[in-house]
Amino acid sequence: MGKKQYWKKKEELAEAKPNTFRGPTAGLETAVCTVGTAYDAAAFEESKTRMSRWVGTQAWCGSALASTAMDRMEEPDLFKPTKSKKEANTDADEFKVEISIWLEEYKEYRSKLASWAENRARMYNLVLQHCPRDLETQLKTLSTW
Repeated sequence: MGKKQYWKKKEELAEAKPNTFRGPTAGLETAVCTVGTAYDAAAFEESKTRMSRWVGTQAWCGSALASTAMDRMEEPDLFKPTKSKKEANTDADEFKVEISIWLEEYKEYRSKLASWAENRARMYNLVLQHCPRDLETQLKTLSTW
């Protein structure tokens, strides 16, 4: 009747243990995003820097752009090239050259746009993998999730 419980609840165990969460990415095991203390804010900056450098070393198309965006924490500025319009006094050959230059710039723009969309998803998943489950749960409760 009066037996003591020799096991603890999961919450008590989590509070008793120091944070032992490790990131799954090789070389970034200690780059973890946590929240709650002043140390966590400084550790986040270090983790962000290490993760952005890791992204920059990947063989992804546009990884350098993604690395810079992750380090600055803002989307890159991708400007759509403007197409030249033929004017009455423009030489036809000169106009063809302008159009071919525009076409090359537009192809590059489309390529950067596609690689940014793919790399943004990769970086999102990288950061999410380096968040403990309790932080992920807190993030999911936010209205901007």
